Amino acid sequence: MGYDNFLDAFIDFRAQYSSWRTTLTLMDTQRSQMIVDAGNGSWNNAFMDVAVWMGCVTTINKTYLDLIQSSYWNNHFMMCIYRAYKDNENGEPPELTMDSILSVMVTATDSELMNFIGLVDAYRQSLWNKEFNAEYFAALAKGFT
Repeated sequence: MGYDNFLDAFIDFRAQYSSWRTTLTLMDTQRSQMIVDAGNGSWNNAFMDVAVWMGCVTTINKTYLDLIQSSYWNNHFMMCIYRAYKDNENGEPPELTMDSILSVMVTATDSELMNFIGLVDAYRQSLWNKEFNAEYFAALAKGFT
C-alpha cells in the first residue's frame, strides 16, 4: 500500500469508502429481502439472503479495520494524511489552477456534484436580495475579453 503522492492515496481511499457505502446499501437491501422471503415462506431464498448479508458484514468489518489500523503503512486514511504532509513538506500550498479544478470536476461522482451544485445554489440564494454592483462586475467581465 505504498504511495508516492497524496492523489494516489486519496483515490484508493475514496474507492474503498465508495465500496463500503455500496456494501451498506446492499446490506439494507438484503435485510429487506430476507423479511419478504421469510414472510412468504421461501426459506431457501431467505437462507441465501442471510449468506449474502453475512458476506456484507465481513466486508464492512474488513473496511472498518482498515480505517482504524494503528500502523499508517496499513491504513488508507492515514496514508492520505501522511502523503498530504510529505507532498507539501516545504509549507507551500499546492497550486490551485483552473485545470486542476476542472480535472477534479470531470471525475467527480454524482453525489459530489450534487453537493457542489447545492452549495453554489445556497450561495446564490443568500445573495439574491443583496445590492448588485453593476460597475464592478462589468469591469470584472472586461477582464475575460
